[in-house]
Amino acid sequence: MRRTAYLQAGDKSPFAGAGGHHPIMDTGLSKCLDALAAARVHRRAARPVPAAHPHVLVGEGLAVAAGHTEPADDHIATASVALRADGHYDLAVGAPEFGSGTSNVLHRLAADALHTRPDRIRLHQADTDLLAYDSGGFASTGILLAGTAVTRACQSLSRQMTELTAAHCGSHPAHCRLDTDQVRCAETALPLTALHAYAQAAGQHLTASGRATTAERHPSLALSAQWFRVSVDTTTGIVTVLDSVHAADAGRVLDETQCRGQIEGAVAQGIGTTLFESLPTDDQGHIITPDLRSYAVPHYGDLPPTQVHFVRPDVPAHHQTPKPMSELPFNPVAPALANALRDATGRRFSTLPLRPDVVWSQLITPSADRT
Repeated sequence: MRRTAYLQAGDKSPFAGAGGHHPIMDTGLSKCLDALAAARVHRRAARPVPAAHPHVLVGEGLAVAAGHTEPADDHIATASVALRADGHYDLAVGAPEFGSGTSNVLHRLAADALHTRPDRIRLHQADTDLLAYDSGGFASTGILLAGTAVTRACQSLSRQMTELTAAHCGSHPAHCRLDTDQVRCAETALPLTALHAYAQAAGQHLTASGRATTAERHPSLALSAQWFRVSVDTTTGIVTVLDSVHAADAGRVLDETQCRGQIEGAVAQGIGTTLFESLPTDDQGHIITPDLRSYAVPHYGDLPPTQVHFVRPDVPAHHQTPKPMSELPFNPVAPALANALRDATGRRFSTLPLRPDVVWSQLITPSADRT
């Protein structure tokens, strides 16, 4: 049903904040479902369900969540980069770092474009004295747009540096290339410190800027698909997660370790929201949970390891761009767990959290929902 009914590349869809319908450039839904299907077969073989117990039911469930990859408004990202006298670089971007790991990726993108190491780049973020207008890093634009602006700025500076070195060495720019701390032109290597001094003497400033906007991007969908296998003890209502697999279309993943950790954390948070956490209020709307000691959250031992698979849709190389994950991996967790619980018990649970008392009370209540 998902494969048949879901948005395909070329289909048109409305986007929040933007009028009309817009064509979808790509979606990795089929590959996400393929990855889950293969993982499901492997996990069943590697971890068969224990011998049946009359009070324990086992079920499987999956769910899919999607999100468009850029905000609908006219978001602007700017960046500037300059060669320093010591041969290092100053990089300024408008996007702040608020725990999403943006700075790590921007360091790497700049280092790749300048053919150097990230530790040779001094990053300055969210300083309005250093840049023109920038919308900020919200709506998952810290890497999508700020990363594009950084790459453009660094590529522009790279061209300036190779052209100036070629003129200094009497070579052609095509024969020059940046290295970690120098520019090589044929058999000659000019240290970046010397290049900076030569540029200063010539009255040139080795600096460049870059800019990116949502208007120039093509809409695409980021995908997160989650599969669970769970067991349910009908005598207690306790739900135990036996297996957890997540497949994501995050486009071209720039930092796999960081993205994998983000997905694992989102799944853990989703399990907590679905099976443990409750924030009840009284009839006046006041929260009656007195403190964090009384607010049940999962412990490390309550959470299974989540197997993460990254997929890429079949699109031309020039469309293979990063896609934001942000909160997306969290979204399919609750419905996937509810579907697994439905598969195990034949009951449809539609409220959260699915704590043991809730599950147990519904299991002992006669229902026409049984299958």
